[in-house]
Amino acid sequence: MLFTRFLTPAYLALAAHASDGFYKMDFNLLHGEDLSSALSNFLVDIGKEFPVEDLFGRDSKDLPFAVSVANEQTFYVTNVTIGTPPVSVEVLLDSGSSDLWVMSSINPQCHSHGGDVDCDRYGTFNESASSTWQPNGENFSISYLDKTYARGAWGTDVVSLTPQLKLDNATFAVADDSDSNVGVFGIAYQVQESAQKKYTNIPALMKEQGLINKIAYSLYLGTSSDTSGTILFGGVDRAKYSGELVPIDITKDQNGNPHLLQIPLKSISAHIVNRGVPPPTPTSTATGNVPHIAATTGTPTEGKFVFDFGGFAFAANSTSIPGTPEPSASSSPILNNTVDFGNKPIIVDSGTTLTLLPNATLYELVQNIAPGAVYNENARGYIVPCGLKQKENYIKYDFNGQTTINVPFTDLVLEAGHDATGNLVCAFGIVPNDQPIVGSNFLRSAYAVFDLDDDTISLAQIKYTTSEHIRVIE
Repeated sequence: MLFTRFLTPAYLALAAHASDGFYKMDFNLLHGEDLSSALSNFLVDIGKEFPVEDLFGRDSKDLPFAVSVANEQTFYVTNVTIGTPPVSVEVLLDSGSSDLWVMSSINPQCHSHGGDVDCDRYGTFNESASSTWQPNGENFSISYLDKTYARGAWGTDVVSLTPQLKLDNATFAVADDSDSNVGVFGIAYQVQESAQKKYTNIPALMKEQGLINKIAYSLYLGTSSDTSGTILFGGVDRAKYSGELVPIDITKDQNGNPHLLQIPLKSISAHIVNRGVPPPTPTSTATGNVPHIAATTGTPTEGKFVFDFGGFAFAANSTSIPGTPEPSASSSPILNNTVDFGNKPIIVDSGTTLTLLPNATLYELVQNIAPGAVYNENARGYIVPCGLKQKENYIKYDFNGQTTINVPFTDLVLEAGHDATGNLVCAFGIVPNDQPIVGSNFLRSAYAVFDLDDDTISLAQIKYTTSEHIRVIE
């Protein structure tokens, strides 16, 4: 969630609506290159499953592909107004963290102070110019898995999320030293706050000040071609989903307390009905050092593969067998295979762009979809036939045996660029990582309601529409 890249933002006027017990905010969908931290939006001290020693930078200037998978990345920003007089800034909307922090105008790494960070792109805040800013004497420090960071001070001030939704004495941080160019609006449990002394974060403060009935909100991301989505604080839009909205209990920690916004995933199924026309199979000459992977033949050798994305990498255990060819896609039968996940918890996170699965699970899934598929470090993902990118093909996620969500391959097969001979190369939009996460390429297919009071996440298959039928969450 820390970005330093070129973007083509599609800014829309903030549409806000208030009614008894709910508030609607629109957020903007942005596309850009090198969205490194969209895959690593968890604090180092929270994400214990991620070994810091496995993260390292890479020099990608010699990649043979003209365009990386990173160009398919998206993230969501919303506008907040802070201080007196009010100042407007944009922040990344993130259900994987809990703090609101914004960029200080005195950050020495900003362009205006001779640094490399374009702080003006999303706006900065000069706390000394706000008559209502009150520092609380506590230092702010946060670091992310891509080794970016933000440091500054905590305090309170007026925060407005919409013209109708104004919060007095809201706690947030101002980063006066950061190599990021965008702040973050975290909306998860208070237990995930980075402050040493826990405080009432923005969603909880909305309930405390009587603006919503429960600490609950719903997300509608829309399609990948949409330029905006919607978050409803205290409300649910019944027009935006089909079928039943099913509540699933959030998985508790070993002490029986909710910690992360995660729910049990029972299984993942690949449903292939149209393989299209496959591109030529990439060769080791065209793609670099490619570890070939086979599902059932030969003797695997233990090793490591690396998923590298925009300046950082995840290392994970893998098995590799040289020389397994990719079969002809046109001759393959219809596929309907299921990979068991054993109801292990998976985080539901709007701030992560792709979906992340443990290597063993992902390997089995990929081999079901495209037997003989290989992981390619240059393409930064598993190479799969581009012909799979058909709306009839989908991945089905079964959550605790209670409900299922279908995600089409049009959101999962990403054009990674071209090989040395000019052939289109595609990569799979689910990537390996020890900590399982369903990100925005899943949430574009699901209407999700996060109820932090009842400790549930409710899911239903999304319905793309501009119609509204909003009801208050009681």
